Amino acid sequence: MPKTGRTAGKVLTGVRVEPFRGWRVAPERLRDLAGRYATPWGQLGDSWDGVAEETANVLRSWQRSGTLVRENRPAVYAYEQTGPHGAQRGVLASVHLDSRLLPREDVIPERAAAIARVMGTGRLNLDPLLLGYPGTGTVSAHLDAISLHRPIAEVLGSDGQRHRLWRITQPAVHAEIADELARVPALIADGHHRWVAARQLRRELHAAGDGPGPWDFVEALLVDTRRSQIRISPVHRVLPFVDPWSAMDAASRAFRVTRLHGDITEWLPTLRQTAGRTVAFAAVTELGAFLLTDPHEGLLADALRCVPAGLHNLHVVVLHHALLGALWGVPDVPEEIHYEPSPSRAVRRVREQGGVAVLLAPPRQEDLRGVLAAGLRLPRKSTAFGAGPHPGLVLRTFDD
Repeated sequence: MPKTGRTAGKVLTGVRVEPFRGWRVAPERLRDLAGRYATPWGQLGDSWDGVAEETANVLRSWQRSGTLVRENRPAVYAYEQTGPHGAQRGVLASVHLDSRLLPREDVIPERAAAIARVMGTGRLNLDPLLLGYPGTGTVSAHLDAISLHRPIAEVLGSDGQRHRLWRITQPAVHAEIADELARVPALIADGHHRWVAARQLRRELHAAGDGPGPWDFVEALLVDTRRSQIRISPVHRVLPFVDPWSAMDAASRAFRVTRLHGDITEWLPTLRQTAGRTVAFAAVTELGAFLLTDPHEGLLADALRCVPAGLHNLHVVVLHHALLGALWGVPDVPEEIHYEPSPSRAVRRVREQGGVAVLLAPPRQEDLRGVLAAGLRLPRKSTAFGAGPHPGLVLRTFDD
């Protein structure tokens, strides 16, 4: 593909993409590995001890055993997934880290640093970033055309999502794809920590004298948002060390607190409906579930006084600054606040381990557009855009 990125001091105005020679899961292992989303870094979780070395060992083992098969030549890939968690189609490629990528939320520095260690030790990228861009139709036309052919890989995941992959190797097609993407910026829909980690690792390698190399790129799935709408979901909070009695007593002094009846299948619709007209959260404890609405104006004025005005309408901002910070005194550190995309898992964790789960409604599209237009960022782990790309159909290593 043409070098449309930062070369000789030239700054990118769009996204620079290039093909890569990746490693694919062997066809006979698709069902048992790709079907359950297994990856060499699959043990990351919330603990980082020994993960970098273990990832490198598993990767080399899979390569030696033939579990992973090296592609014969560089390619970009058409990728599609369909199923109960959403559908999307995009192009999977190497993206230069100097591309114009627009972050939408902050990250946890310790988590990004840990991911950088895993990437550096394993000499590979982790899950592909999910990038959304406003396309003009050229890339989508190529994806439509190749999707009429038989995919090189197809697998039904354990969650019911079907993933299909096609290889694109023609240089002329590469050039047309690169040309469209070089003209537009892309929003980072998912993968902020992996993006920050990749940039951190590159700085470290350049400082060590390694110079330009495969670490200047990161694997990403680019989705034309004019063709495949990326669904926005909230990320819920689990507070394992918050005392439920004290928390609800404090909340009742600054919020309207209403007990929720039934179960989560009734709580979530009520929360979404209420959040359409006012700030609203569902607090779930061992005592039951409660709807928190209509925060006191004095609390908001005091808690948000140092927050940019463009963020005041976002419920997740009110949550962190007013409820968690001002009322409950929860430190904004990963040990005290756990992030859970699944509301049912958040509730289950509280019922099994105690504490409080705070469920959020999905943010409004217009609020997010306003934040991005103002050049602001959301608090970390504010939203999830999904479903994300399959993490392990094609692995990109630094041996490319």
